[in-house]
Amino acid sequence: MRIFCQGVGRSIRQNANPKVYLPNLGEDPEQQGLSLMERVKRLIETVCADDKSVECFSALDYLLLDDKYDYGDIDVSALTALKVTVIKTPLITDKQHKYDERLVAKALLSFV
Repeated sequence: MRIFCQGVGRSIRQNANPKVYLPNLGEDPEQQGLSLMERVKRLIETVCADDKSVECFSALDYLLLDDKYDYGDIDVSALTALKVTVIKTPLITDKQHKYDERLVAKALLSFV
């Protein structure tokens, strides 16, 4: 089920700031059974669902991933076709597979 406020996707796409997706490392009940590629595609579809005529800017620009974590199969050519750039950088510092907030903040600030 998709619940999305009218105009939110349009506002996201009309904003020139970079759109970055940092995938959840744990099991999310709303995304259970979905691969990373399926989640990216659904995210883009949802953002574009309210008004397909707006093409000013993208729905998603970057997929931010830890450089050593196994996210499953990542189809770089499909992401390139969606105009999504994959950025792999250290984001996890412990063995518990949690993002290090300092590394995530540093990575996000690098987009500014």
